[in-house]
Amino acid sequence: VRTANGFGNTESVTMSTVTLASPPATPTFSGVGQGGVTISWTAGTGGAGAYAVGRGTTSNQADLSIVVSSQSATTYTNTGLTPGTTYYYAVLAFNWTGYADTSAQPPQSLSPSGAVRTLPAAATPGAPKANSPSSVTWEWTNPTQGLDAVSVQASSGGSVSVSLSSTTTAYTETGLLANTAYTRLVRVANAWGSSDSVLMSTTTRANSP
Repeated sequence: VRTANGFGNTESVTMSTVTLASPPATPTFSGVGQGGVTISWTAGTGGAGAYAVGRGTTSNQADLSIVVSSQSATTYTNTGLTPGTTYYYAVLAFNWTGYADTSAQPPQSLSPSGAVRTLPAAATPGAPKANSPSSVTWEWTNPTQGLDAVSVQASSGGSVSVSLSSTTTAYTETGLLANTAYTRLVRVANAWGSSDSVLMSTTTRANSP
């Protein structure tokens, strides 16, 4: 840009700009566990030079905290998470083109947030109650958060497999054989998968003589 009057021109000045990198796609999730998750995203079309990953526990992107500040890969595994907790992730795409000072804040584009819930902690087994020669009540304590369902399945003896609500903490099984050992698996789950199962074992009462 140059200004001028009737006696001549001033020295010109140069102006430049940097095109923003296109926002990455909404993150997707895999390898969801009780304490970790792998976040993946598809690069935008604007030539991002690096990515940062933000995490929060609300959908408000203003509440995101940066968990990795700069990487070129389009996946990141975040560990140290709390079981049964919903986390929101968004990805910042940086474009360093035209930036000589890499300590400055580069132009950036933010992806939409994606939500994931870590797997719940495992249930805590209780003491089974052999009610009769043909009946046992299995009891357990559920984790405090993050579960959608509970299941009870046979490990040895019988073939029971039942799905229960997330608030259920006992199941009475009938039709069993007298004086017989049974082991059951109790597993809690949410939409992202199941926690580790816990085992409970007992023996039904013998028939009365």
